[in-house]
Amino acid sequence: MLTVNSSIDPKKYKLEAIAALIYESGPALFGLIFGRQAISLLTRLVKGEQNHYSYRNLHIAEIEGQVLGVAVMVTAEELHNNRDHKKLLNSWQHLRQKLVYKLIFNRFLKENYPHKSCYVANLAVHPEYRGRGIGTKLLESCLEKAKGLGSTSVWISVDIDNSRAQKLYESVGFKMVETKKMLLFGQAIGSNILVKSL
Repeated sequence: MLTVNSSIDPKKYKLEAIAALIYESGPALFGLIFGRQAISLLTRLVKGEQNHYSYRNLHIAEIEGQVLGVAVMVTAEELHNNRDHKKLLNSWQHLRQKLVYKLIFNRFLKENYPHKSCYVANLAVHPEYRGRGIGTKLLESCLEKAKGLGSTSVWISVDIDNSRAQKLYESVGFKMVETKKMLLFGQAIGSNILVKSL
């Protein structure tokens, strides 16, 4: 039976599997940020408590302990908490991360969110289990937790080429409010930014 948990005991799960799913939500972007060590570094960040990939911010969809999907949701106030990055990344990785954020991310991702809002930073379902409602259940879990935190809205970004995910978000009430695009190596990249009021 499928369960979705938003209160995670990191000792209960194979954190590498969770990190691999988070990576699948944006492999090109994680590759830019962390390079070839992306999954290893994400695993260490999931174990940490002072970053938005922390187990404290995860929603896990599972069947009998097998992780099928993950969502990462943070409050607007916690979005830029990256103290663990400073501990885990060497100086080159830290510089690389700053450059990628400054030169690329800030151009196609919304940087600041309203007070008392939450942001679903990542959502991924294992490829073998897509189309079974797991993404919807993860989003519903995020919305429920956001309400419990007293949030007034939840935000999410979706790649401009990912119409399937955008339809999923719209099916649970998210509305598109902005599109941010840029050219990178001659190819348009960007995101549609959606919000759901609570």
